[in-house]
Amino acid sequence: MTTIEKVVPPQRQRAPLTALLTLSAILTPTVALAHAPVPGVGAFWNGALHPLLVPSHLLALIAAGILIGQHAPTISRWTWPALVAALAAGLVIPSAASVGQVALIGTAAAAGVLLALNRAWLDAILLAVVAIGVFVSLDSAVDDVLPQRTVAATLGVLTGATLIATMAGGLAAAAVQPWQRIALRASGSWIAAASIMVLALEFAPREAVP
Repeated sequence: MTTIEKVVPPQRQRAPLTALLTLSAILTPTVALAHAPVPGVGAFWNGALHPLLVPSHLLALIAAGILIGQHAPTISRWTWPALVAALAAGLVIPSAASVGQVALIGTAAAAGVLLALNRAWLDAILLAVVAIGVFVSLDSAVDDVLPQRTVAATLGVLTGATLIATMAGGLAAAAVQPWQRIALRASGSWIAAASIMVLALEFAPREAVP
């Protein structure tokens, strides 16, 4: 047994890879299951819970929030309103303009890379958070028979998505110690790695069914 193996047990060595594989598996649910409504909670709360219950949305919004908070209070004064505006704009675009999960996960990967790099590139960060806002909203399109339910669910999606990103951004902005800043960058690398693994699974060749 080597010195490294004595210091770090095999279980600890496999932990990061196991966590990444688990996260990538969670991020690849069927669309029907991911978008299934929660019965009995009403249109608004179904909309508010939607970004929390769809793993790809949750990952992308957390990535956007941490990315915004990482550069608070300098460029966050521009990026946070841009995210909220993008979420609102995406919700009023006709549902025919839908977006695939590949685009959403790809944007989350880009946000993770920007997190890991920790560079205050305003244009790149703005582009990433706006894309996440629009893609999450487009993938959360509400189309109910009753207009009032559509409005309530749409407001719920906007509220839930904004709260998730704001909470993640607030925690990131409160990370001022050097080790905490390193942890933020590490979270970006994990987000990027998990997203890339999901994309690799998405584009992996499927075996022909006999």
